Amino acid sequence: MAIPGGTPAPLGLVTVTTSGTPVPITANFANMAADGILPGVELACKLNFMPKLTNTGNVYVGKAGMDIATGEGVLFELAPGQGWPLGEQGGPNIYNVHDFWLDADQDGDQCYVSYEAG
Repeated sequence: MAIPGGTPAPLGLVTVTTSGTPVPITANFANMAADGILPGVELACKLNFMPKLTNTGNVYVGKAGMDIATGEGVLFELAPGQGWPLGEQGGPNIYNVHDFWLDADQDGDQCYVSYEAG
């Protein structure tokens, strides 16, 4: 669960199984629920993205229905190991974690995702 006050809550390592088929950043919610750590806060002031260094291509962050071939719905593109924060610590909780998706250039590429509630 996200702890108010800016403590990051992990959404885990999200895997894009098939390039061109976006996955929600909440893809690990079922596993987290099984482990008893289902996030209780789903609105965030900040989202953090960090593609794995071992990825062989870029990771894309966007909205549902994003298309990396045309750029439609893509918010930003990240190279392996290039972290990116969206929002700011202590700001208003304006980001719904269910609104963000990932895609990748290569099948199986992964991205660490966390969020913070203000």
